[in-house]
Amino acid sequence: MPLLCPVDSFDGRNEIVICDSETAKSAHMELFRFNEDVYITANNNSPSLFDMIYGIVDRCNSESGECPAKVHLVVNWCNLLRVSIWKSLKLTTGDVFTILKSAGASAGDLQPFKNADVNDIFPSFYYSKKFDIFRRLCHKAKKQVEEHLKTNTIRIDCHLVAEDTARIVASSL
Repeated sequence: MPLLCPVDSFDGRNEIVICDSETAKSAHMELFRFNEDVYITANNNSPSLFDMIYGIVDRCNSESGECPAKVHLVVNWCNLLRVSIWKSLKLTTGDVFTILKSAGASAGDLQPFKNADVNDIFPSFYYSKKFDIFRRLCHKAKKQVEEHLKTNTIRIDCHLVAEDTARIVASSL
């Protein structure tokens, strides 16, 4: 078993949900109503969300090939950006601006955040109702995970959660 994989075995589970917080988990549970046993939630005692995803990808690509048929990623803003860029370490402004521009953000949308923290971008886009950018980022994150999987039989869905409202605000569905 890969060191970072958060489960010993998928135990025949066809679907798993990887959440970056309890807020993300409850938002997903409220909408999808899955059983508790399909949820894997990152916390302070476990690897980071990115490391968990990488561990599951590694496990699915291993010789055993044991993997669920569908994986949901339920993430906050920064983790969505990390998965979209496929970078577990600190995000640089250049990386974030590049991915946001490719998702449809204009230079005018990004200019106020040139010297700001990456977290400051989300509320501005959220209250400006730039949900199309969020959806494109969810699709980019989905595509990144799928590109790192050797098999095309696993479906990935990505959902963005707004921490303050505890709701899913965008999805790759």
